[in-house]
Amino acid sequence: MDRAEAEAYVHALKEYVSLFSRDHRFSEKDVRRMHEIWLGGIYAWAGKYRQVNISKGGFTFAVASQIPKLMHELEKGPLRIHTPCLFY
Repeated sequence: MDRAEAEAYVHALKEYVSLFSRDHRFSEKDVRRMHEIWLGGIYAWAGKYRQVNISKGGFTFAVASQIPKLMHELEKGPLRIHTPCLFY
């Protein structure tokens, strides 16, 4: 799976360049779209909010029920800060 995800990521980066201009301000919708572009050919749930809680190596990721709220906070906070697009 690591290899499949890595190969899909390379293809996704190429698509991101065509979708977003250098001065694009990302939204929560963009983050979900990017996730779907990257992993949509591998996982049916790509680009959707997770409905289950997960952990890996003793690290617990954000609680599933909090993800919509956290993504809203991300969009209203860090994603509002204008930084040049990293895909160029």
